[in-house]
Amino acid sequence: MKNRFATALATLLIFICAFSARAQFDIYGTTTAVAIATNNIVSATVTNVGADVHGYVGQPVILLCYTNSGGDNPTLGVRLQTSASLATGYTDIPGASFTQITNAAAGAAGIVTIGISPGAVSKYVRAVQTVGGTNPVFQTSITLIGRLKYN
Repeated sequence: MKNRFATALATLLIFICAFSARAQFDIYGTTTAVAIATNNIVSATVTNVGADVHGYVGQPVILLCYTNSGGDNPTLGVRLQTSASLATGYTDIPGASFTQITNAAAGAAGIVTIGISPGAVSKYVRAVQTVGGTNPVFQTSITLIGRLKYN
């Protein structure tokens, strides 16, 4: 019963994160969400394509939703990179790494957030997701939530 509840909760969390990250949307005229990585199945290092985050003000929040599907001693590390060009020139954003998720039990799920300084971000942001352990599998969605300068 506990496993079924954990699986149902994990599925719900992934669904919520994936649904909210599918497209940009407008809440109260200024706050929007941009998908940086949507519904990734991560069993090796994954480097996502950059997402255009140009025009945000204040301190955007990055939301990481994850579920562990299995593996022995699985770990998940996620860091964000930025570039002025979509294709090349990415560098790590200072302070924009999530605390590593370690020894997640099968079915474990969670939501973690970090804030990033808008001055440290160029036009594009991408995520680099790295897993460790034996046969680790995580499902992840990463979303930026922030205020647009002009609407």
